[in-house]
Amino acid sequence: MTVLAGKSVAISISDAPDRLRLGFPEREIERIVYSICMAVVRAGGRIFYAGDLRPTGYTFKIFRHLAGAYAAQGVTPFTHVVPQPALMRSKFDEWDLSLKEARNTAKTLLVIGDDVVAFRRAADGLLVGSAGEVPSLLIKDEAAFIAWQSSLPRVDDAVAFTIARKTVTVMTEARIAMGGKMGLLNNPNDHYRGAAPGIIEEVTLNLEAKKPCVLLGAFGGATRDAAIALGLLPAGHSVERGTQMPSYHDAVAKLGGLRNALPPSLRDRLATLADDDGSETLAAAVVAVIADWAQNASPPRSD
Repeated sequence: MTVLAGKSVAISISDAPDRLRLGFPEREIERIVYSICMAVVRAGGRIFYAGDLRPTGYTFKIFRHLAGAYAAQGVTPFTHVVPQPALMRSKFDEWDLSLKEARNTAKTLLVIGDDVVAFRRAADGLLVGSAGEVPSLLIKDEAAFIAWQSSLPRVDDAVAFTIARKTVTVMTEARIAMGGKMGLLNNPNDHYRGAAPGIIEEVTLNLEAKKPCVLLGAFGGATRDAAIALGLLPAGHSVERGTQMPSYHDAVAKLGGLRNALPPSLRDRLATLADDDGSETLAAAVVAVIADWAQNASPPRSD
C-alpha cells in the first residue's frame, strides 16, 4: 500500500500527564507509536518529528525501531526538526550520540531564526549545512559548539517554537497527534515554554492550513482536550486536573473555533479514532483517513 507516497506526515507525540490515570503504561504508548510509524512508512510516507535528544525519549526509540527495518533499503523515512530553544540547551556530546544513532534512518534539520539548516555527523565532527551547501561549518568539540551557539541570533523561546511549528506545517502534508503537555502548575515537568501548548498549536496550524490532522485522544494529554474542543469527543471525556497555565485555555478555545475545518464526510471516522484506545487496526485506520482527507482536499485532475 503506497497511499501516502510522496507525502510527509508530522507526528506530534509526547507523554501525557494524565496517561496513568487513563490506565495506559508507557510500553502501550510505545507500541502505538511504533505501529503508526511503521504504517506511515509502509504506505510510502515520510515522518517529521520535533523531538528531544534524550536516549529514553520518543525520538531515539523511533530511530531504533525504524533503523532495523529500513536502513538496509537505503530509505531515510524520518526527519528530525529541532527548534532553536532545544538547540541552545543541547551539548556537543548529545548531538554526537544523536546523529550517530540516526544515521541512515533520519536526517536532522535545525530551525534557526527563520532559516532551516541541515545538521549531520561528519567523520571529524558535526557539520552545520549539508555537504553541498556553501558555506558549511564543521564543529569539532564542545568549545566550538558553545562558540557557535553564542553567535546565533537571539530569538524569544515562544516565538522560536511557533516558527518551528509553522515550518513543519509547511513542510508536511498531514499530522498525527497523541498525548502532549497540559501546563499543569503542580507538575513542573508538564510546563511548556511556547506561547501555547505544543500539540494544541500544531493542530491549530494544521487545520488553519486545511491539512489532514488525526487526533488520538484516548491516550490523554492536550490531544484529548483538542479532540473535545473540536467535537470529536464529548465534553464528559475531560480528565480532572489541577490549575493550568492560563495560555492553555486560550489556545484550546482558539482551536475550538476550527471545528468546521474538519471534513464532514470524515468526522465520524475521526471521532472513532479520537476514542480508539489501541485496537489492532488503529494504525491502518489512521493512514486511511489521512489518505482520504488528502484526496478529498486535492483539486480535481484535468486529464
